[in-house]
Amino acid sequence: RYENGPNREKLIKLFFEYSKSKGENKQIKYILDIVENSRSICMKLYKSEVIKNNNIYFFENIFAEMDYSFNILINLYSRKISLLDEELYYYRKQISSITSKKKTFRINAINSFICLTKEMEKRNLLKNNEILKKFILSHFTFNIGKKIPKESQQEVFSVAYNHFFYLKKILEDSFISVCKINIYIFIMKIFKTKSFIFFRMLKNF
Repeated sequence: RYENGPNREKLIKLFFEYSKSKGENKQIKYILDIVENSRSICMKLYKSEVIKNNNIYFFENIFAEMDYSFNILINLYSRKISLLDEELYYYRKQISSITSKKKTFRINAINSFICLTKEMEKRNLLKNNEILKKFILSHFTFNIGKKIPKESQQEVFSVAYNHFFYLKKILEDSFISVCKINIYIFIMKIFKTKSFIFFRMLKNF
């Protein structure tokens, strides 16, 4: 059956705003929003020279959110992105696919975002860029706030705790970000909270 994707109208609006935007920071904001609403690589075409010249690759041992990380990086290096508003993508959903296994998928998705953070730092993309810093912090907070199977919560808690200290180190020149991270660490350390919904609420704090 043919049907519009859930984010189609939103994407069209974002592309329209992106086309009018001026200034690198404003364009980055729209690029992040566009990728957020269209993560899959299956419905996209990329210039091979952008991939080769900037050494864009998929992270090893990551099977969750790998499209998302790839699209974030390649679009930050692209001079322009375009939208073809046609239904050309046929999607076959497999019930037994690896993405349906919530326990392994959720942990791997968090690790994928950690890899993206480290890759951005290595490429010096975070330096003096408050938009990307805010994106890294808010989305990591949101990721650990998603529904996590009970048997995986302790593992996720440990990963999140360590990564907040890592974020504090690389975002140290951003006063607001460091204040937020200190609050998150305080909450995890003092209250030993495993209420990950709490961190989802903090995404836009």
